[in-house]
Amino acid sequence: MPLGTRLKLIAGFYRNFFVASLAISLTCAYLLMELGVASLFYLFWFRVITLGLIVYYIRDYKKRDFYFYDNLGMSRRTLWTVTMLCEAMLFILLITLALNLR
Repeated sequence: MPLGTRLKLIAGFYRNFFVASLAISLTCAYLLMELGVASLFYLFWFRVITLGLIVYYIRDYKKRDFYFYDNLGMSRRTLWTVTMLCEAMLFILLITLALNLR
């Protein structure tokens, strides 16, 4: 499968929860700016827990969507790995920006 097609499939999967995830990451960045570096530990764990809830929601309520990706040759592992890497990069970028703006 061409790389462009794979990226479109991953983007379609990520679109399911991008808005919620972005809102949580922006909230963490804002709280970091307001509360300072001492709150980073708690914000990190808040982000991990909320990400876990999002993953649970997607795995439980969007089960049927995975058949679509399976039929197109995209494994769940690939979808989740790339998505979590994007999530981590987004969170790190926003936290870095928040620290630099503070």
